[in-house]
Amino acid sequence: MKFNFPRHSVRIASSEVYGTKEGLAIRISLKGDLKADVYLKGTIGFDSLERKVFIENFGFDLNSEESLLIAADWFAHDEIINRLKPYMSIPLHDLFDVIPNLITKGIEKGKLGKKVDIHFSDFYLNIYQYLITTESIQIIATVKGRADVELQKGLFVKKKKPV
Repeated sequence: MKFNFPRHSVRIASSEVYGTKEGLAIRISLKGDLKADVYLKGTIGFDSLERKVFIENFGFDLNSEESLLIAADWFAHDEIINRLKPYMSIPLHDLFDVIPNLITKGIEKGKLGKKVDIHFSDFYLNIYQYLITTESIQIIATVKGRADVELQKGLFVKKKKPV
């Protein structure tokens, strides 16, 4: 990713995401007219209406040998945070939309699936707990909803015994 400013350009050379005791950390190495490492940090938040995971309590530290850049960080710290915030979220619409289908398919694979049909009318998913590791973000979700259960035709018809 490249950022252009009047008479200057900076690109992201590399990035690394990892977990900390406080939450999530991201190291971004910048190259170009400015050489610096930016350390973003924050905790995981969840917006159930927008269906997205985001970084809240967001902040960053700048590590550079360029004194002008350090002064700019001090002067424009809040502005930089406001510009980065839109990029600090992960939309989960697709994940939310597929969960009712996964539940239905799971029921269909079992013995109960031959006896009932299930249709979800309301479905609410919320993040119960999360764990950030060096490899991934693991989320435990809770689901609440309403489902219509329809019994299969002929479920209670007795089979005649051969005589």
